[in-house]
Amino acid sequence: MNWLFGKKAVKGARKVSRLSMAVEGLEDRALMTSFTLLDTLNARDTINLQELNIVQSIESLKLNETANFQQVIANGQARTQALASEYAAVKADEQANSGNPNAVAADRLLERQILQSGQTVRVLMRQATMLDNVIQKTLSQDEQKVISTFNNTSRNLGRGHNPFLAIPHAVNALNMYGAQAQQHYNTSSQQLSFINSQINGPLFVPQGF
Repeated sequence: MNWLFGKKAVKGARKVSRLSMAVEGLEDRALMTSFTLLDTLNARDTINLQELNIVQSIESLKLNETANFQQVIANGQARTQALASEYAAVKADEQANSGNPNAVAADRLLERQILQSGQTVRVLMRQATMLDNVIQKTLSQDEQKVISTFNNTSRNLGRGHNPFLAIPHAVNALNMYGAQAQQHYNTSSQQLSFINSQINGPLFVPQGF
């Protein structure tokens, strides 16, 4: 008898547990389907604040990207001027050594290497320019996705959509676009840093460069 009673008690407990879970589910659904104008207004404020924060962060990334690019170009211009001065000095040395064929040959080899280095710097600067154009466009697209998400969510809230359902989805989307923008910037920053190190490195490359 005790074993039978215990079995019935377990079954009864399971039924109570399932009933409790069902009641909680109904309460959650009731909460989700009942909302006020204040809930909608608060939701719109929440999503608006989130959008503004992420747009501002992307704008900061775009400014940082511009600064990184400008630094690469400035270093490229400085290296080009340094190479031009070096070339002029070697050219003068070649003329001074006009009676020494070996010295002249060595100077001319150095001149070719300097010219190749200058060509390499120009190619690297063009690469940096193309990269900057691409990343600025990509960051602008990321920013537009954020703005569109806010506009769509705000429009849906105005049409009576449930804020308890709309806001979590919108916040997740905004955070995802913000994270994507950060990743795009990080990749570009690494590439510009690599280009910068090449500009400041030993140089002269051509032959299929």
